[in-house]
Amino acid sequence: MPALWHLARTSDWEKAAADGHYAMSTRGRTVDEVGFVHASFDLEQVGRVAAAVYADVVEPLTLLAVDPDVLADAGIEVRAEVGDAADPAQERYPHLYGGRVPAAAVVAALPARMAGGQLQVDEPADVLRAAMDVREAAYGLVADDAGRTLLARLTGGPDDGLWTLPGGGLEGDETPEEAVVREVREETGLDVERDGKVGVDVIVITARERVSRGVGPIAGVRHLYRARVTGGALRPEADGSTDLAAWHAPEEVERLCCVELVDVGLRLLARTAPSRPGA
Repeated sequence: MPALWHLARTSDWEKAAADGHYAMSTRGRTVDEVGFVHASFDLEQVGRVAAAVYADVVEPLTLLAVDPDVLADAGIEVRAEVGDAADPAQERYPHLYGGRVPAAAVVAALPARMAGGQLQVDEPADVLRAAMDVREAAYGLVADDAGRTLLARLTGGPDDGLWTLPGGGLEGDETPEEAVVREVREETGLDVERDGKVGVDVIVITARERVSRGVGPIAGVRHLYRARVTGGALRPEADGSTDLAAWHAPEEVERLCCVELVDVGLRLLARTAPSRPGA
């Protein structure tokens, strides 16, 4: 399981780092009061929690990446539960049962703040590099006039045959803005122009889950850009990590076997879509 996320007041986290354990469950309530610690599976969930619980907070916040393997070693159980037991169809969040969370389970602490009711985490890659290895990548959310999404099919490795957004890791001194244009061209044959950044997604792979054992956790920082086609011709990548590129209608995307990044990217795209005049 990748690292879990928990949003904390910076003052609460600083106290936890000094005491050796984190005693809060959520804003203003301790784990002793609630019975568990609220957490999130991904940054999308964190954002929704922040908007609902921390929207009016002006003090500094800290986004904690928590290693579930360290939690297990400490006897803390992770349960995926809905917020309201009377509505089992609700989205599930991880709840941490077993008492206070050892500070050692926190593998990264990212400075955060609320701005306009939304959570802001500035330059997460720079902060994460101080704590672990970081792989930065850039991906394109490319749509045509018919509303179809451009996807590439992965080949080889554990995700063989799954569809993903066209993109990949930064090379050398390349910026994410440069990388997304290059990667889309390499994987699909199409030239694109960026049309705004829709967000950054971060996934932390724990030391035990990482393929290269014994080298600590690694963070994948994924920059996601809206882009439009300006030229080129659709074709598969030659001798790369993908073997097919294709346009897919929304209903087709729902039926495809995709990596989770596709869903993350499309949700971010919908959230940041420019409003239309008169809408």
